[in-house]
Amino acid sequence: MFNEDLTEFLNDTELADSGTVDGKAVNGIFENAFSDDFGIESDTPIFIVSSNDASIYAHGDIVTINSNLIQGGGVYLENSSDYIAADYFAAQTAFEIVGIQPDGTGLTSLILEKQ
Repeated sequence: MFNEDLTEFLNDTELADSGTVDGKAVNGIFENAFSDDFGIESDTPIFIVSSNDASIYAHGDIVTINSNLIQGGGVYLENSSDYIAADYFAAQTAFEIVGIQPDGTGLTSLILEKQ
């Protein structure tokens, strides 16, 4: 496994967001990734945390991201540079962990579903 101090990347005063998993504080990077499964386009909320933190999480745990506004993705109009924002999640939006994907570098993606 990749052995690097990830504290800098997971600092909520820099790049990361603060949140909780089942009420326990954690820092991570929230993104609402685009996915295209079997020709169906959608957004997939993901919270990237340290693998050490993720080792105690399980499917079904509740994640809350602390942010004033979490952008939920969007689309560019065809043949245009106009961007239409999709959902915005309000602060303290609750998500359920539906997938746990370690990447081998010390980070784990928590695949989320809005509650």
